[in-house]
Amino acid sequence: MSADTYNPHQLVTLRDINDGAESFNVHKATDLEWKLEAYKQNIKELDAADSKLNYIKAEMTTDSWYHEGTDKNEVLEKLEEILGHSPTATISITAQIEVYMTLDVPLRELDDFDADATVSDQLSVDTSWGEATVDSWELQSADWEQQ
Repeated sequence: MSADTYNPHQLVTLRDINDGAESFNVHKATDLEWKLEAYKQNIKELDAADSKLNYIKAEMTTDSWYHEGTDKNEVLEKLEEILGHSPTATISITAQIEVYMTLDVPLRELDDFDADATVSDQLSVDTSWGEATVDSWELQSADWEQQ
């Protein structure tokens, strides 16, 4: 067969045996090609996982990880490196922050000035680099004095 005679829409009948029961299913050639590519990728991933597992097994000896002089942290760091995974723990942090602001307020609005609303409108609490999230924040109180 050549590229000239290739028909991606060709139907192919395959025999399938599941739990001893035989069936014949019709598949389109392109569907089989996608399944074959997925199978090839799965084989690559299985080979990589098998290689990592064999490396770990090779280190599990009295001369290496089970040696009395081996530090547990060295083993854990090596496992993290081999597996490409660093376990984390999620923690919650509660913090109290004092904020000092300066703001020019028109004199005609000074009598009705609401410090709580102003701080809530002007202040935002966020994180940098996406390593943490601010789930909530609350303004307890805000006072002001004229300078």
